[in-house]
Amino acid sequence: MWRRWFFILSVFTAAASLLLMWLGDDLNVRSVLASFVYTMCVGSFCMAAARAIWPRLEGRSRAVRWIGRAVSMGMAVAWGTLLGLTLLTSLGVIRTRSFWGSYWGNLQFAAFITCSLGGVLMVYDHWRRKYEMSELERERALKLATEAQLASLASRIHPHFLFNTLNSISSLIHTDPDRADEQLQRLSGVLRFSLDANAAPLVPLGQEMRMVRDYLDLEKTRFGDRLHFILAVPQELDSCAVPPLSVQTLVENSVKHVIAPIRRGGEVRVTAQRAGGHLLIAVSDGGPGVTEDSLLPGHGLDNLRSRLHVLFAGRARLRFSRDAVSMEVPV
Repeated sequence: MWRRWFFILSVFTAAASLLLMWLGDDLNVRSVLASFVYTMCVGSFCMAAARAIWPRLEGRSRAVRWIGRAVSMGMAVAWGTLLGLTLLTSLGVIRTRSFWGSYWGNLQFAAFITCSLGGVLMVYDHWRRKYEMSELERERALKLATEAQLASLASRIHPHFLFNTLNSISSLIHTDPDRADEQLQRLSGVLRFSLDANAAPLVPLGQEMRMVRDYLDLEKTRFGDRLHFILAVPQELDSCAVPPLSVQTLVENSVKHVIAPIRRGGEVRVTAQRAGGHLLIAVSDGGPGVTEDSLLPGHGLDNLRSRLHVLFAGRARLRFSRDAVSMEVPV
C-alpha cells in the first residue's frame, strides 16, 4: 500500500513540476519542494475522502455517486491546497503579498492536476478492477466446469461386482456367518468409498490401497483360489495423492478381463515407486496386455484417462505395456 501511495505522490509531483516548467517557471529545489508539499497535502485529503465518503455512496444511484465523489474531491482539493500553502508560507518556501490571491491561483492549479491525473488513475483503476473481476469469473467458471466434469466422470464409476459379491455373501450366510459378516463390512466400506469419490479430487495412496485390498478380498470370495493378489506398495508412499478409485479401476480391469475369463485364474500384482517428481503405480496380471487404441469410450480405463487429464492438465498419464498398465501422476 505504501509503495503504491509513494508512487502516486511521485507521479503527481513530477507532473506538477513539469507543468510549471512548461508554463515558464524555473525548475529548482523550491518549486519541486512546493509541488511535493501540495501533492502530499491534497493527496492525503483526497485519499481520506475516498475512504471515508465513497463507501457510503455505494448502493445509491449513479448520479448520486458521481456527484458525491466530485463534491468530496473538490472539498479535499480545497482543504489540501489551504494546508499546503499554509505550511509553505510558514516555512518560508513561498513568499506572497496576498495569501488568498496565491491560494486561489494554487487551488486552480491543484484542481487541474487532480482532475487530469486523478481521472487517468480512476480510469486505469476501473479497467484494472474490471479485468481482475473478469479473470476471477473466468477462473471460477473454469473451476466449476472442472468440478462438473469430474463429478460426471466419477458418477460413471460403479462397482460392477456388486450383485456377484452379494450372491457370494448370501451363500456364506448359512455355511460361514462370521466370514459373511466380515465380507459385508468390506462391501459397505468399498461402496462408501465409491459414493464419496466426488468429495475430494485426490486421496492419499494409503487410503486408496486399503479400499483396493477390500475390493480384492471381496472378489476372492467370488473366485476363490482362481484369484491371487500381491500389493507391493511401500508405506512411505502412503501420503502421496492419487485420484479416488484410480488404482481400483486398474485392478478391476485385470479382474474383469484376465481373472474372470480364464478358468485357471491368475495373479494380480500392484507395485508403486517414486521416480523423480512422479509416482508410478503398475498393475500386472499376466494377461495378453491392453493397448491404448483398444479402450472403449467412457468405460474403465478410458474414464480414468479422462479424469487424469482433467485433474493434472497433461502432467499425468496411463502407460500401456505388454505385461502391465501403469498410472503416472505428479507427486
